[in-house]
Amino acid sequence: AVVSTQSTGGRDGKIITWDIRRARSAVCYLDQDNREKEERAHNGAVTSITQTQDGFLLLSTGQDRKVRCWDIAEGSNTYTNFGTDCASLSVKKMQSAVSVNSCYPGLVYVPN
Repeated sequence: AVVSTQSTGGRDGKIITWDIRRARSAVCYLDQDNREKEERAHNGAVTSITQTQDGFLLLSTGQDRKVRCWDIAEGSNTYTNFGTDCASLSVKKMQSAVSVNSCYPGLVYVPN
């Protein structure tokens, strides 16, 4: 599958997904509670975004100490619980990593 979207995150807690094949506005805004009007992925700055190799999921971390997993096709939070051990209080950019398909169950590395 060819990945044709790119996501960006900001200090305002928003994650925006863009279709890189088109020169137009955003495809969707991700919301932590899957509401249409709030459009806030994290309660605080987004500190990292990582897309899985197959392009179906997006993982994000934020200053709210949460790791969230998003279904890109639906633009929705999957409510996967990673616990509260991901204390990311820095506004510096961090890069998370997702294991490749040969690893089961999939692993997520979140620098702290």
